[in-house]
Amino acid sequence: MEVLVTDGSHAGCMEHQDNVVQLCTDFYNAISDDNGKQHGPTALMEDAVELCEYSRYAGQNVLIDDAIETLDGWVHDSEDVLLDRSNYYDKPILSTRRAYHNMVRLYDGGWATTDSDDVYYGFVDRYGDTGYWLGDDGNYYYNGDNYMNSEVVEGMGYEIDDWGDVCMPKKYVADYGQLDDVDYSDGAAVTFGIEVEKEDEDARESIDYQKLYDLTGWAKERDGSLCSSIGFEFVSPIYDLMNLKRFRDDIAKPIVREHLNADYNRDSCGGHITISHKDYTSDELFQGLSGAFPLIYGLYPFRTKQSYCEAKSHRTMGNSPTKYSSFYRKSGSLLECRIFPAFRDADNVLWRIELMQILIKNINKSESEYLSMLVNRKSVLHRHLAKMYERAGRNADTSIMDLCGRFVSFAKQFNHVNLNAQYARIVKIVETRTKAA
Repeated sequence: MEVLVTDGSHAGCMEHQDNVVQLCTDFYNAISDDNGKQHGPTALMEDAVELCEYSRYAGQNVLIDDAIETLDGWVHDSEDVLLDRSNYYDKPILSTRRAYHNMVRLYDGGWATTDSDDVYYGFVDRYGDTGYWLGDDGNYYYNGDNYMNSEVVEGMGYEIDDWGDVCMPKKYVADYGQLDDVDYSDGAAVTFGIEVEKEDEDARESIDYQKLYDLTGWAKERDGSLCSSIGFEFVSPIYDLMNLKRFRDDIAKPIVREHLNADYNRDSCGGHITISHKDYTSDELFQGLSGAFPLIYGLYPFRTKQSYCEAKSHRTMGNSPTKYSSFYRKSGSLLECRIFPAFRDADNVLWRIELMQILIKNINKSESEYLSMLVNRKSVLHRHLAKMYERAGRNADTSIMDLCGRFVSFAKQFNHVNLNAQYARIVKIVETRTKAA
């Protein structure tokens, strides 16, 4: 004989009576069919449990979803149960002596009452799942939330400080442009700042960006062109280009030097230098330094073809300034020199800044005048270049002559200036001098 199931997973279905049980009428209601006949309340046997002898409803059936399994058997979830906290059980104990309300199931399947001060609710894993747990499992509190243990704290993106308190994690890099520029130039007429691109996890995570900024004025920022996990852009304060004492002192500080000496990716990292002159607009500064452009191209010829710092004709850059050029005119009096490759270390940084100082002192000099300075052993420019080549273990005279050849080639290609005749005379003089030696 089949009967109508009124509750549970098969409610509304006809099932054989041997597979169906009557439910407790204290919790479930019978229903009437179209003929007015009463049915139930009933459920499939697999959906129901019989309440134990200690239940107030002993021997009656309820849906399993409405029941609690205690150490003494099944009871309805409206009945009072408690967890014996002196002996941890995975099932609660039916209380016949005291009413324990606010019973909750713990994250691990046990039970407890929230009347106790030793029950916590909060995050129980690194994925943001929540639940209840006993204080024996630990507890960390931060900003209105509880975290079950240190693994949960760290998994949720926080840290535990030296005092055992939860705190915001160290943020090793600031967002791009987040920090204001610091000005150490003391109102100097000619100023500069540098952007040092690095990819070095140890240096990136050596110190929190805010602490570094507060201590030095240098900003460690995110850069979208670099590897997101190890890359950073190290942005200097503004310095006086004509008096480098403060700059030299600052880059000698261990914390700054560590970042300048960090590792880099030759293909993706660059070293930008931005200069400003109070007596020149960015356009005038661009024009005034253009005689030196072939020199920079000659020093770093591989950079002239890279898309983000590409060397273009003097006329093109002058008429249509774009960011991804070797020299980019910014607003006001700022000129960004993007052609430089990655800074190798602090000494390399200083050498390039001293080179820019030399170029500013020779502003408005022509390509021909720069070529003459290159081969003049008494010129500051020649001596500065010779120092670099000698430090690298290369013959300074040979290296500078090779540089002169590239200078002449780039002057013609990008500045539309023909120095072939002057260069031929220089080569002849050098050959004569070599033979005489």
